[in-house]
Amino acid sequence: MILHPSHATEARRTLYVLAALALAIPVVLAISPPPGLRGMANYLPLHMALETLAIVIAGLVFAVGWNAKRHQLPGNILLLAAVFLGVGLLDFSHTLSFAGMPSFITPSDPEKAINFWLAARTLAALGLLAVALLPWNGRYMPSRGVLLTAVLLLVVLLHLLFLFLPQAVPRTYIPGHGLTGFKLAYEYGLILAYAAAALLFYRQMRKPRSFHASGLFATACLAVMSEFFFTRYGDVTDVYNLFGHLYKIVAYLFLYRAVFVETVQHPYDELNASRKQLQATLDTLPDLLFEIDAEGRFVAAHISNTDMLAVPVQAFIGRNLREVLPEEAADICFAALAEAGERGHSRGHRMVLDVPLGRRWFELSVRRKDVGAGGVPSYLVLSRDVTELVTQQAALQREYALNVTLLGLQREAEARSEGDFIRYGIGQAERLTDSQAGFVYFVDDERQTLELACRSGDTPAHCRGDGHGRPCTLAQAGPWADAVRQRVPVIFNDYASASRNDRQLDEPAGLDRLVSVPVVEDGRVSMLVVVANKPEPYVDKDVKAVQLTANTLWRLVNKRRLDEALQQRREAIDSFFSSSLDLFCIANLQGEFVRVNPEFERVLGYPVAEIEGRSVLEFVHPDDVEATLQAVEALRREEPVHAFENRYRCRDGSYRNIEWRATQKGGRVYSSARDVTERRRQEAEMRKLSLVIEQNPFPVVITDTCASIEYVNPAFTEITGYAAEEALGQNAGFLKSGKTDPAIYADMWAHLLRGEAWQGELVNRRKDGSEYIESVLIYPVRNAQGELTNYLAHIEDVTTKKAAAERILQLSNYDQLTGLPNRAMLEERFRLARDEAGREGAPLTVMWINLDSFKEVNDALGHAAGDLVLREVALRLRAQLHERDTLSRLSGDNFVLVMPGAGQNEAAFMVSRLTGELSRSIQLDKKELIVTASVGIAVYPGDGDTLASLLVRSEAAMYRVKQDGRNSYSFYAPGMQEGAVRTLELGTGLKQALMRNEFRIVYQPQVDLRTGAIVGAEALLRWRHPLLGEVSPGEFIPIAENSGLIVQIDQWVLRAVLRQLKAWEAKGLPRLTVAVNISAQHFGQPAFASALERMVREAGVAPAALEIELTEAAAMKNPEIAARVMGRLGRKGFHLSIDDFGTGYSSLSYLKRFAVDKLKIDQSFVRDIAAGPDDQALVTAIIQMAHGLGIKTVAEGVETLEQLDFLSARGCDEVQGYLYSRPLAVDAFEAFVSNGRPVAGEQPQT
Repeated sequence: MILHPSHATEARRTLYVLAALALAIPVVLAISPPPGLRGMANYLPLHMALETLAIVIAGLVFAVGWNAKRHQLPGNILLLAAVFLGVGLLDFSHTLSFAGMPSFITPSDPEKAINFWLAARTLAALGLLAVALLPWNGRYMPSRGVLLTAVLLLVVLLHLLFLFLPQAVPRTYIPGHGLTGFKLAYEYGLILAYAAAALLFYRQMRKPRSFHASGLFATACLAVMSEFFFTRYGDVTDVYNLFGHLYKIVAYLFLYRAVFVETVQHPYDELNASRKQLQATLDTLPDLLFEIDAEGRFVAAHISNTDMLAVPVQAFIGRNLREVLPEEAADICFAALAEAGERGHSRGHRMVLDVPLGRRWFELSVRRKDVGAGGVPSYLVLSRDVTELVTQQAALQREYALNVTLLGLQREAEARSEGDFIRYGIGQAERLTDSQAGFVYFVDDERQTLELACRSGDTPAHCRGDGHGRPCTLAQAGPWADAVRQRVPVIFNDYASASRNDRQLDEPAGLDRLVSVPVVEDGRVSMLVVVANKPEPYVDKDVKAVQLTANTLWRLVNKRRLDEALQQRREAIDSFFSSSLDLFCIANLQGEFVRVNPEFERVLGYPVAEIEGRSVLEFVHPDDVEATLQAVEALRREEPVHAFENRYRCRDGSYRNIEWRATQKGGRVYSSARDVTERRRQEAEMRKLSLVIEQNPFPVVITDTCASIEYVNPAFTEITGYAAEEALGQNAGFLKSGKTDPAIYADMWAHLLRGEAWQGELVNRRKDGSEYIESVLIYPVRNAQGELTNYLAHIEDVTTKKAAAERILQLSNYDQLTGLPNRAMLEERFRLARDEAGREGAPLTVMWINLDSFKEVNDALGHAAGDLVLREVALRLRAQLHERDTLSRLSGDNFVLVMPGAGQNEAAFMVSRLTGELSRSIQLDKKELIVTASVGIAVYPGDGDTLASLLVRSEAAMYRVKQDGRNSYSFYAPGMQEGAVRTLELGTGLKQALMRNEFRIVYQPQVDLRTGAIVGAEALLRWRHPLLGEVSPGEFIPIAENSGLIVQIDQWVLRAVLRQLKAWEAKGLPRLTVAVNISAQHFGQPAFASALERMVREAGVAPAALEIELTEAAAMKNPEIAARVMGRLGRKGFHLSIDDFGTGYSSLSYLKRFAVDKLKIDQSFVRDIAAGPDDQALVTAIIQMAHGLGIKTVAEGVETLEQLDFLSARGCDEVQGYLYSRPLAVDAFEAFVSNGRPVAGEQPQT
């Protein structure tokens, strides 16, 4: 068995007893009892004696356990006590009910006794199990009253049951037969219960001891053995019954032992152990412990070290503090006792005592010892030796005071004069050593002399001596100077006996004790510090304090003297630096300014602080850096630099020429310099003046006062062609061309004769006869006396400049393509014409002329052809205008005509002339082109009084013409401007339409004329504006093309159609081909074909299901590229068609090369096909041409049976139009396709 050590002692004895009793069981079973013992169990007194003993033990368990709470013992003891009270009562009833006993309420018999017996054993087993299972701390235990009441109530109920309702209990004994099966089974059940309790107690024995688990374990085990015997007897009087009672009594004894140990013995054992531990603690405690009563008398003492006592223990027990301790110490003790009496405790009071170990410091800790009511309190006093701590604290305080003094010396050295500072220092040395006098001497170690520097302010007058203070030699000084002689500190604690008999010349008087400390530097004494007359003898710590103070004092005095000398030297240098007019500086070998004089700020403009610390190269001109580095390198080699010049940058960004002289010494470069900028400038000026005229690119001429030429520069020859020799001596007038107005010459001479300068332009002639225009500035030249001596002329050939100015005027005021006035000149001329019209009350007309379908010309024929058309139009229009009219090209194909003095009649007449002139064909590279124009007219002042307002209204009138069919004109009327506003609003709405999902697609069926089957559809885009409602494609598509949004719209339509095709395929609709019209902008993109292929691939739709429609203009914009793209798409399986065929500029040669599948005949040809022979001939030609090229034809806009019959007769392949169906939404289109083939001749669907 593995038991916890805390149970070892108790368990060992218990296990021995259990083992012996267990071994006795087989002996009892094996040995047959002697005849004399048989029937002995029937002996009534023996049974009563055994049961009475068991009852007494149970009563003792209750009596001892019931008082457990009083001692704050575990609650499980209380549970055992209450349970075994019930067990004792039941055992008592069992005894009274035993056979042979008088009637106990009811007649006594074995079965009645057995019932009480089993009830008692059951209650005991349950009690042990409860104690084993519940925590020993009794946290879940009910109150005493509840527990006792419950047990007693249970006992009463059992008595009622057994006495008055015995028939309700199973039979346990039958006379003549012995124990019943129920009784045996119940006994074995009790054995199991006791065994379970024993097992639980054993588990507790493997844990640290919390109760007498071994005693309870023995109780449970013996109960098991007892019950075993009671299962063996056949008669209530046999020997097994006897042994069962004996084992039960032993079990009760173990139970009593366990309860007694826990409630009585164990607490006393713990108390005894605690007392021993306390005694051991006191024996190891180094402190002194006393008990003192409220009067201050020693009651008891625990002393581990008697060397700490001022008097023996026997001498102070029973005596008062004041009888044993010094008065000061006794007062401290009473103060601590008083504090403890008020607060319950006291700490921190210290006292000093002389004990056998010497003078020691003790710290008192006092706690009041509380007694019962009415008792006299006493105090426990712990006296701890804190001498070491006090010593350490004193040392720390001295160290702190010394550090504060040394730091204070640093501060005072700056604030005081030398003499005052030394006096302050010696005063601090006195304070640190508790001295009453102090002296400081300066020592000349070479001359062996001492000179008193000062005495402390506290030094008494009688300590100064008669001659003390005068300089003296070391030989004349007394013993106090031995520190100088020996170069180490000396201490005299009896100076009178140490002093020589003969009085020295310089001997302080009245000195009892002193410390003399030298300050030694490099083996030489510089200062001597003496402190004297401390009340107590000087010790080493005093020497240390004075030595540190003296060293610091001398170091600061010496530093002060060096600083003052350095300051004087610096001031001298500063004075030299500051007063010099030259530049002086000091630099290091890295080329950094260390110091510069104020002259640098005057010359360079930088404050001195901005120069010092910066590199020399930061200021040097970049072109001079290399030479400067070479000079610095020479200085590093200790080579002097003379007359070195470089340029330094000033703070304003300019540069100054600086000439240097420099030398290097001790790692410092000392330089002087001068600003030679002005000198260099003057030198350069002289050179410049000599070259400026010679190299001047403009002619310079000097004449005398009579205009006779005395000097010309080379530029004169370059411009006029005359060499200097040819011009010198001639009158300046020999260059005249005769083209200059004589008045100009008169004005020139009038100014010159008055001594004034003249400037103007002259037209002269070169040597080769060519003329040129020159700008001339002539001014008089005077001598020092102010007399006019010469004329100086500066000449510039401005011929080219004037021509350029005219060209600039042309560029800034005229359109470069047509040569017409631009917007700027138009506004200027309009302003003049309006002002004149306003003065005369005449009208003024503004026309906005826009070429019809000019974009298609650009798309089909290219921009070069478009530029030719614009130039031709400008020429034709300008040829019909009056001289006062202004025609301007604003942008693209927009022209504006301003007609001063013209009203509505004149304007209408002019429009007729202009449109008639434009109607003539224009020949373009073997192609004839007819251009028409739409003209809007606004008249001043009725339609507006500014050019901007008239342009807006004339443009609005022009748009009305566009809407009405083009190739006409219209005067502005109120309301026209709303159309322009609508166009702007639609353009803005288009930018939002895709994001807002405002577009939708409808499908117009395409029918095969031969079979009548629906073979495809054309996808048509519709737009519902949130405010304007449905917007016609004819209105918003041009706006989308002009704004560049058409490509995004095309892509959206393609993706939507592909999704719809995929959806129809999933629904099982017949395979259809859907045509989508692609804009020229989209088709012209380089990646159009690859992007379309990717869309179809991603949508999962066959290319053959999609038909790409192109207008003639889109196909012919770049026919070569269009042919390649169409070829690629055709090879991939896409269908291609040409939309609105016959309305553009298709070339049959290109059409043949295009890989198209269909030509769509425009509805403008189909509309009048029944009655118009021209349209019939054109449609017939298109069908025949297409079939000749192997291309199908599709007729658009078929609305009547007559149109259908004509197209069918001519062999047209497919048709679409209202005759069959309007464009349908998706659901309607699906229903239309699902209904089968349409019936020809149906009325157009609405």
